[in-house]
Amino acid sequence: DIGNPHLIVEVSALDNIDLEQFAVNENENASPEGINVHLMKVDDYSNIRIKTWERGVGITLACGSGACAAVYAAWKKGLIENNAEVKLEKGSLHINIINNESIMTGPAEISYRGSLEI
Repeated sequence: DIGNPHLIVEVSALDNIDLEQFAVNENENASPEGINVHLMKVDDYSNIRIKTWERGVGITLACGSGACAAVYAAWKKGLIENNAEVKLEKGSLHINIINNESIMTGPAEISYRGSLEI
């Protein structure tokens, strides 16, 4: 349980699937709250790439919880070691699995600024 639902799908190539259409189809069968959908390409035992569609948002440039879920799923399947670099559209994160917990490290950036007027 990572706190929000994720579907991780291992693919042989990230650019061969229409992520938007795939995610919408998967969410038709999901719970009423929906799921986050990630396409994952395992490059080697310590590097994976993911593309992300987040419920309620659509395609996003990065997703920390998705990176954690992808590494955990790949590790449980024996595809990678217990730590890996995850390359996302916006950058990379390092995920380390320790005692069955995903530990994420990486940079943080401000993507948008705004103000709330009441």
